[in-house]
Amino acid sequence: MARLTSTLQYALAHPILFIYQIIQYVLEFLLSPTPPPPHAEVSRPKIAVIGAGITGVSSASHCVDHGFDCHIFEAGSKESVGGIWSKVNNTSGLQIHGVMYRFHPAVHWTNGYPNRKQIVGQVKELLKKYGLEEKT
Repeated sequence: MARLTSTLQYALAHPILFIYQIIQYVLEFLLSPTPPPPHAEVSRPKIAVIGAGITGVSSASHCVDHGFDCHIFEAGSKESVGGIWSKVNNTSGLQIHGVMYRFHPAVHWTNGYPNRKQIVGQVKELLKKYGLEEKT
C-alpha cells in the first residue's frame, strides 16, 4: 500500500515524467528480446562481437535472443564496459532527449537527459539481463 501511495504521489507531482516511464515499460514489453533461460542450449553458430560499448552489447543481446552463442571481446578492463561513455567525466550526459537515444528496447532512463552514470549502468544491466557478463 505504501508503494502504491508513493507511486501515486510521484505521478501527481511529475505527470510528464511518469508518462515517459510508462512509455518506456510499454516499449520494453513490445520490442525487447526475451533473455534466454540460464544455461540454455544454443543451437546456432557462434558469434564474436568486438567491443563492449553500446553497439556491441546491444548487438550481442539481440544475437543471444535469436539463439546464437555470442561472446564479446573487449580490449579494456571491466571498467571499459560502455565504450566511450566509460571514459568521459561524470558530468557528461546526453545533449538530446533520451527518447531519441534508445539503443535497446530494455533501456530505462530515469530522466529525459541521462548522464554518464545512467548510460553505463544501462549497458551493464543489458550484460546482466542477457547473461553476457561471463561471456565478455
